[in-house]
Amino acid sequence: MKKQIFILGDSISIDYTPVLREYLGSEWEVLRKGDIPAPEISGEIDHENGTDSNVVYEYLRLVLPFIQASLILLNSGLHDIKRMPNETDECQVSIERYRKNIEKIIHLIQSEKKQALWVTSTPVDDQQHRKYETSFFRRNDDLVRYNRTAIEIMKKNNIPVFDLYNFTSRINAPLYRDHIHFNNEIINLQAAFLSGCIQTFFSYGTRNDEE
Repeated sequence: MKKQIFILGDSISIDYTPVLREYLGSEWEVLRKGDIPAPEISGEIDHENGTDSNVVYEYLRLVLPFIQASLILLNSGLHDIKRMPNETDECQVSIERYRKNIEKIIHLIQSEKKQALWVTSTPVDDQQHRKYETSFFRRNDDLVRYNRTAIEIMKKNNIPVFDLYNFTSRINAPLYRDHIHFNNEIINLQAAFLSGCIQTFFSYGTRNDEE
């Protein structure tokens, strides 16, 4: 029987999912948001994108009972920190609401006897983002705060954290192809990193936490 994992995350995860499938190989069945039937959820960008933590929670509330995989690889944060239309506006999802959403998400997953695997949201280059995106703003200092909040919740609940933020930020090479998305070389490295994290956890049940 194949090992199963379900991916629920933003467009960064959409990029690395097909490469991650290749790295995990034929022993694994890898599905993600968009691969199974689901109702349209208010606020979601499209059927594949996890969008912000409000959408992630609502999606899991409706769909989690129909997900067969026992491992849920998930992240949320890049959409929560959007500021629009001005950089001085509040984040799309406040840090207080984000905390409550993530706590509810973890409780929901655990109540279904499934294992959450948390992936930290990837870095924002403020100047790069402003160069390519003018309809809304993202700031890396916000992202750091939201990542820290999520990590605190994962520690409290003994959830493994796969620190894609720090892994990506340490790569000494050009990263982005646009405002936030990565070039193919970086996507490949991210998928390799996550494949190693997943297989290590599955084999040994160890926390892979790169704080």
